[in-house]
Amino acid sequence: AGQDSSTDTEDLPTIDIEVSVLASINKKLDLLVTLHQEIKDISDSLDFAHHHIVTLQQSNQELQTTVESLSEQMQAITKENKRMKDNILDLQARLERDRRGVWPARYLHVL
Repeated sequence: AGQDSSTDTEDLPTIDIEVSVLASINKKLDLLVTLHQEIKDISDSLDFAHHHIVTLQQSNQELQTTVESLSEQMQAITKENKRMKDNILDLQARLERDRRGVWPARYLHVL
């Protein structure tokens, strides 16, 4: 029985070292779990940001198409406006010419 107790006493430093190694391994595992969670959170954040970027790109494309359409419409309106101004100037010039020479004075008040 005495021999068994001396053997048990000799094993205590080895057990302490093994417990210390296991504690160190557990701390490293805890760190790995924490790092894994942080990487997962970063990955989720990147996925979220990527989704918003895609959505913004789609919105930007739609806005760009709208701006192009409005620009084309504005050009058409500007062209029509110029044509109408030219017609008005032509009509005014004809009216002045007609008033000066062709129409009797009694019809001028109607215009």
